Amino acid sequence: MYSIALFFIIVIFSFSSHSLDLSQDLVIQKVLKGSLEYQKIQAHEKTIGKETAAAEAFLDWRFFLQADLNSQQQNTLNFFENPLQEQQRFLSGVEKKFITGTKVKLQYSVFQFEREFSPEFKKISSSPAATFRHTLGLEVEQDLFRNIFGYEDRLKLNIASHQSEVQRIKLLEETEDLILQVVQQFWKTYISYLSLKLKISKKKDYGNLARITKEKNKYGYVRPGELNQIKAEWEQAKKELILQKTDYKDQLKKLFNFLNNQPPDKVRFVTNSKIPSVPVFNKHLSQTPRKVLLMQKYLLIQKQQLKAHRLTTRPTLKLFGSYGIGGYDKSSSAAFEGLTESKNQDYSLGIKLSYPLPSTSTRRKRIAFSEQAVEASQLEVQITKKEFERLLSSTQENLHILYKALKSAEKIQKFRTLSYKDIRKAFLQGRVNVFELISAKEFSLLSEMEKAQLTARYWRALVYAQAVRDELISSHLQEINSIIK
Repeated sequence: MYSIALFFIIVIFSFSSHSLDLSQDLVIQKVLKGSLEYQKIQAHEKTIGKETAAAEAFLDWRFFLQADLNSQQQNTLNFFENPLQEQQRFLSGVEKKFITGTKVKLQYSVFQFEREFSPEFKKISSSPAATFRHTLGLEVEQDLFRNIFGYEDRLKLNIASHQSEVQRIKLLEETEDLILQVVQQFWKTYISYLSLKLKISKKKDYGNLARITKEKNKYGYVRPGELNQIKAEWEQAKKELILQKTDYKDQLKKLFNFLNNQPPDKVRFVTNSKIPSVPVFNKHLSQTPRKVLLMQKYLLIQKQQLKAHRLTTRPTLKLFGSYGIGGYDKSSSAAFEGLTESKNQDYSLGIKLSYPLPSTSTRRKRIAFSEQAVEASQLEVQITKKEFERLLSSTQENLHILYKALKSAEKIQKFRTLSYKDIRKAFLQGRVNVFELISAKEFSLLSEMEKAQLTARYWRALVYAQAVRDELISSHLQEINSIIK
């Protein structure tokens, strides 16, 4: 007995593990938990700020290293000249730019100079054949114009920051679009599922009518053509059922592709039997809608890019100064000791000026294009605002219209169902012909499908109204946070 009970428990558990109840909210939770589409959005979300990071590259520390050898040999009749000279140089250091428009450079260099004298010159000179110089220097450069106190650099950083903000807004819009897509697919799958149920019922109903009509035909109670017409409708119902099964499987597969899972053996769609009344949305939003904000960000970026292009026509003026200590001697060690004792010191101070010559029209074209882009962005902001105002009112009106139509569809479906029951009873009694029965049956099925389609449209319109007002993600914020945790 124990083994039999265990067997039944395993069988029941295996069947229950392959069934699933699906509702609109559950589908949204699942798509935000494991869908590939949402994982892609999260992957892109981790790259927010890459534009700022790229723009900040000029602030990185930079290490440099250089080594070179210069050899010069010349034949000359002047015995005082050196026939062979070699210069070896090694330098390394670090440099960095700051957001204040300041550039600092610290450099250490070693310079070796070797000469090969002629025999005659060696007799009269005591100059060493090799000399060494060690130098440690600090250079500072400060922008005084165009990029004064880092104005141009900060402008580029601001552009990159706004571009990152644009990316963040786009990802929120993509998340809402994903929710809208999965909600639409949920209701499309539900409509296909309901149509399948109705076609199964239709096939069964016509099968029963065919058997009853066949029995009545034996006693001559069937009008001419009625039996064959019922059989034809039965076959038609079989054909529609076969096609509907294919459509339902395809819609179910699409839905579970969103959920990144395989469809279970059995799916039960959970929908609210009572349709909620139309909510009253606040006409005044607490913050700028994302669609408008996105266009405003684009406009701001275009304006700042125009400023950056105009800056390229201005001259640059920089103040620079340097300080260095060095050691100079015949040997490298002695020269380094001179470096540590700061025997030799160098100072320099000056300015650098560069001016872009207006010799080509390329720069003017860039500025003209930027001005046109700013004007186009300004118009786009105005267009988006008007379109958003239309959406605010149209979504509310559409919900009221759909709600009224849905209530009417419920009454139509109720009356046509009762009508079909009466006509079916009258047909079995021989008081109406088969064509009236078929017509009543089709009208009954059609009214039920229309009711289901209006129900789906109403729920999708509710979700869309939330999306227009940027409330869709916040309405599921608790579920999203629980998923993230």
